[in-house]
Amino acid sequence: APDATMLLEHVLPQIPGLVAALDEGGAILEIGCGSGQLCLALARRFPTARLIGVEFDPPSVEQARCAVQDAGLQHRIQVRHADANHLAERDTYQLVVMNRSLHEVGGPDQHLNVLRRSHDALLAGGWTIVSELPYPDNEDDYRTNPDARRLAGVQLHEAIVGCTMITTSQLTTLMRDAGYDDVRVIDQPRSSRIVSIGQRPPQSDHRPTR
Repeated sequence: APDATMLLEHVLPQIPGLVAALDEGGAILEIGCGSGQLCLALARRFPTARLIGVEFDPPSVEQARCAVQDAGLQHRIQVRHADANHLAERDTYQLVVMNRSLHEVGGPDQHLNVLRRSHDALLAGGWTIVSELPYPDNEDDYRTNPDARRLAGVQLHEAIVGCTMITTSQLTTLMRDAGYDDVRVIDQPRSSRIVSIGQRPPQSDHRPTR
């Protein structure tokens, strides 16, 4: 719920033209939708939009599908069991969202691959929002920043389960390398998150090379 509130109330309003476009309908993709709670929040906020949730973990897929069914939103939300590394859609979505899921798709090569595929899945002028844990770029921040000290323990856990850390500067670099324009970190109230956004160029046939 805090992440959904942060994205809906603080991040989306800062992206030029996006809220108005989604109010008119269109399509949203969430990569790594987990139990489906953010998909549900987006569907309720934008009642004419269509949503696709992609999730690799089978129990989470089942949980998300049950939540969508219980909410009576199965006509607008589809939950797919799929690997984002093989996302093949093009020119489809106004918005792609990844909420603490990019670091789970593999290592740096897979991070870039998923971002490139997400870029291709957007309509021209569409946006991608990536929310991640705000790992600092230097050791001094781990010593002086309370949030960074807490993240040191999270980082150990993530390494044990096979996930790869993405630092704050690495996230924005990855998005630029994936072909996004206007990449920037969004101001928002959750110090335990870093949120970066990027736009597929509105007037461009550019396709990042995989």
